[in-house]
Amino acid sequence: IGCFTVDGTTYTSPQTFTWNPLSQHSVSVAPIVPVSAGVQLAFGSWSDNLAATHTLLAPQNNTTYIASYTTQYQLTTTVSPAGAGEVIMPGSGPFFNLGTVVSIQAIANASAGYQFSGWTGPVASSSNIATTVNMTAPAAVTAQFTRVTGTTASQVALAAPAAAIFGRPAVLTATLSPPSATGKVTFYSGVTVLGIAPVSSGVATLTTRLLTAGVNIVKARYNGD
Repeated sequence: IGCFTVDGTTYTSPQTFTWNPLSQHSVSVAPIVPVSAGVQLAFGSWSDNLAATHTLLAPQNNTTYIASYTTQYQLTTTVSPAGAGEVIMPGSGPFFNLGTVVSIQAIANASAGYQFSGWTGPVASSSNIATTVNMTAPAAVTAQFTRVTGTTASQVALAAPAAAIFGRPAVLTATLSPPSATGKVTFYSGVTVLGIAPVSSGVATLTTRLLTAGVNIVKARYNGD
């Protein structure tokens, strides 16, 4: 895989060194090795469990040192039409280890009159706002949005309890302006979807037990009709 450096000299093939026992030597490999479009190798560890670049004490017996890498694939997300919304995925992306199941969410630009209509690409569910992608190869997914035809909201005010007892229901309320707005509101804790509630008389209410212990950053997003 690529090359490695020992004591300032770069090599591209396996090497054998004769060193005095306990002498110190610097060894280094690249943390990321590009392979092809959408594919890379990410450093895991040396066989001595140390970092990609570290100081090695020469052993007293013949020893083989191997750098291990993990295959990673790129997840590319887009929205259609442009400006109609956004896609949220883990901040560790856009490259993920082989076999990782990546959670993604579509967020509509409701203030511009859009609502989520579906996914294209290798997703687990093409109709759910929140879905997953199994990274067995480079993947490209698109969140599709359509314009809503009902009355849209220009403002959303969220009311949530300042404190709640863990495991007991907590009531979240989103009040829309104008009150004639229709559609649905998605409630979040961070990027986790707590639930989706319909708007009635300009108000959407969700009762949830999904808040975790500790501090929850609660948000409400108007989805339109």
